Amino acid sequence: MKLFSITTLLLINICSVFSNDVYRVKNVDSTLNVRNKANINGKVVASLKNKQYIFSDKVNNNWVHFYKGYASKDYLTKITTGGYAHSDYLIPVDGNNNQGGGNNQSKESVAKEVYNFFKAKGWTKNAICGMLGNMERESGLKPDTDEIGGGGGYGLLQWTPGSILKNWANSKGYNYRTTKTQCLRIQYDYDNGGQFLTSKECSLTFAKYIKSTKSPEYLAECFMHNYERPGVYALDERKSYARKWFNKL
Repeated sequence: MKLFSITTLLLINICSVFSNDVYRVKNVDSTLNVRNKANINGKVVASLKNKQYIFSDKVNNNWVHFYKGYASKDYLTKITTGGYAHSDYLIPVDGNNNQGGGNNQSKESVAKEVYNFFKAKGWTKNAICGMLGNMERESGLKPDTDEIGGGGGYGLLQWTPGSILKNWANSKGYNYRTTKTQCLRIQYDYDNGGQFLTSKECSLTFAKYIKSTKSPEYLAECFMHNYERPGVYALDERKSYARKWFNKL
């Protein structure tokens, strides 16, 4: 039993399953063009940076296809074969052998990871817990979660459609199922002025929200209106969860 456990933990640290092969961009001075067809005459529809990762579903002649289009194989290095990626290219495993997230984490583990990530970014405890209140209401603090009953939402904050998160993560070479990747997406929204919009219920901008020392209950409501904008408010639950995490963390 002990031998099996050790072997299992070693395997978890070595690799993580992906449905597609992973390639990394190599030897480009600026960017690598992504085209809509598998030839040099295809229209340029996107670009990739040096050392960026993509998840490929097929190769057509010398062109690697992923969700945005085709990239020349001459400028790509295959990182995986047969659907496995070494942990060096993924989110690091934490002290509990959880790969930075996923539904094998407890609520407490996810909450602590979210808290530590945003605390290091300068968020107040109040602001983080206001967001955690929304996360628990939306997903039960399970990052790899589809919207119950359909609707297309996904993740800790039930991004709708889920492709908002998934496509962004894939374009960066991140595992979208993890807590860390979803934290990175929220930080990306902050850095790029996305998603968080002031409302008549809450006039705080994103920059003011993350520095706010107002009550976690107020900030849970503010985050709900300005970032989450859910179909069902369930505001009392969000406030209660926010206070719970404020008292625990």
